Amino acid sequence: MKLHNAVNAIAIAAVLRISTAQKPSACVEGGFSIEFDGECSTLNFLESYRNLYEDSCDHSVEEDFRLQLNLEMSASDDEVNSAVKMICKRAWENSEKIPYEYTHMKKDDQFEQIYYNGGTDWNEEVETLLETGERTNNLKEDSAAVKRFRDNLGRTAALEWPGNLANFDLETCKINTAMCCWPQDRQANDGNGNCNNPYDEQCYDKDPADNTDLCFVDLSRSLEGNRLNGTGIVNFPHDNSYGEGAIHCHGFAWANDDGDFTSRYKANNLFYVSMFD
Repeated sequence: MKLHNAVNAIAIAAVLRISTAQKPSACVEGGFSIEFDGECSTLNFLESYRNLYEDSCDHSVEEDFRLQLNLEMSASDDEVNSAVKMICKRAWENSEKIPYEYTHMKKDDQFEQIYYNGGTDWNEEVETLLETGERTNNLKEDSAAVKRFRDNLGRTAALEWPGNLANFDLETCKINTAMCCWPQDRQANDGNGNCNNPYDEQCYDKDPADNTDLCFVDLSRSLEGNRLNGTGIVNFPHDNSYGEGAIHCHGFAWANDDGDFTSRYKANNLFYVSMFD
């Protein structure tokens, strides 16, 4: 699982503005901006504000910062953290989010739902060498939009969570976890399964690197996404050849706090785990 690498690859920038019309006794006067890279936290706020603070002020930078937050100079740390958290929340809500469709650039409105249900050529095609010597069904070429997005907007922009998909409806997802699993290896020589060249001979129905013991699947938990149009439980009481066979899964989780970076960038992690990695 590469949760930390995925998040660290995203540049998290906060551009926040605080009104100075709140307390006339604040030393830093006039309109100003606070900018910093990293977590939207009281510590980063204060460190950035320190650059604006004047040593001639008759109270400390921490006290002046409290006044800018429309608090008393004696306000508790909890009160300061709460005020900063609210500013961070407003800043995040007003920031631009990139539509999830930018990750794949498919014109078909149903592509995302079908893909996450296990369909589309991205989940099924295996490279074939035609009699003419031409290659067809090349996954790397057919999904080139994924790498383009990763190399550009995917490194700096925040993605919208695809909550319109049945698989990722946050109203029905109570444990803040998403996982994608692959039962087949279709990419040769990547060290992650036994698919090899030539594809027609050594990449038919090959196994991925097995990193998961799948015990059961509750079909009723995903009525629109299980492709069987049914309910019930599918059990795999044993592992490997006596159970579900080789299966490769990656997943990630996010915090309950909507302001936490794992929650704010959960759609970026979904893209990384399910399409790019």
